[in-house]
Amino acid sequence: MTQAISDLPLRRDWPADNELVEGIDLFAEERPKGGHIRNCTFENCVIRAKNCNATFENCVFTNCHWDYRSRDGSGDSRFESMRFHNCKLVNCDFYNFWFERVEFKNSHLIRCKFEPTSTFTALRLIRIYGLPTCIGLGSVEFNEKNISDLVKLNNDLNGIQLDFITKWTSWERIRRFGQLPLFGASFAILIAMPVVFYALTAYNLQISQLQNWAEQSSLENAVWITALRQAPYPSLMLLALVGSVLLAGASTLFALRCPPRISEFSLERWTDEFRRPALHYLTQSWKHPRTRFACMGFYLAGGSISAFVLGVKLWNVADLFWRYSPFIP
Repeated sequence: MTQAISDLPLRRDWPADNELVEGIDLFAEERPKGGHIRNCTFENCVIRAKNCNATFENCVFTNCHWDYRSRDGSGDSRFESMRFHNCKLVNCDFYNFWFERVEFKNSHLIRCKFEPTSTFTALRLIRIYGLPTCIGLGSVEFNEKNISDLVKLNNDLNGIQLDFITKWTSWERIRRFGQLPLFGASFAILIAMPVVFYALTAYNLQISQLQNWAEQSSLENAVWITALRQAPYPSLMLLALVGSVLLAGASTLFALRCPPRISEFSLERWTDEFRRPALHYLTQSWKHPRTRFACMGFYLAGGSISAFVLGVKLWNVADLFWRYSPFIP
């Protein structure tokens, strides 16, 4: 919108059918006459409405800002055959709201609230921003009369616009690491390392005490004790321990906080095999943002450290094999 919201002329009545409305601040607090707004086009407008329970039918909104509340519970509100292009819907409260053949394109839905009483039919969400900030999207009812409408919506959500952190730390992406057998392996290594460290320390301590005794003893048969050597600690042991701790922490967070729907099913199986709305899956994938960020960070850091340690060990084995193998001339 080229004009500031505060500078738009204020209007308090709903437009008549087939009206073109441009550049106004529409503030309505009551139900429109007849309960319908039909075949209207709104351009560069601000629509603020409270408890009006209106039905918008075959209307087009372009470059508009919405702040709509339908929460008095006195009736249903509906969007039928609507198109929103380059619009912003901020803090809207869609209670008892029916969306039928509604298209949102290049628009923002920011902190909008939906209820289980909201219903979607033939909804389109094309290049939409802000969906992770909305509340209750995972509980809305889909009343799809044609399976192709659901397929179109699921395809639309492949192009959803997400910020970098939400996109790369969603539970859907973390699931790829969480499904690996890292939980048991990392904890097994975590338990084994202190045992190995303690065993080596105890062995070296005994060797040191025996050698001290042999040096002070005049017995000739004690000479062999002085030839004993302490066992060195494995190289990169501390680094491997840190990597195991991080992987164990990440696996624990995934097991405790990842929504069951995400850990049990992939998005493709949810949509293709079970024919369920992708929106119900993705809203679960965006839950617990701080835990998601920590979990992904632990997986990446722990995996990188462990991969480095494993790579060094494999390189050392290959080097020994190259030098001393009888099969290599």
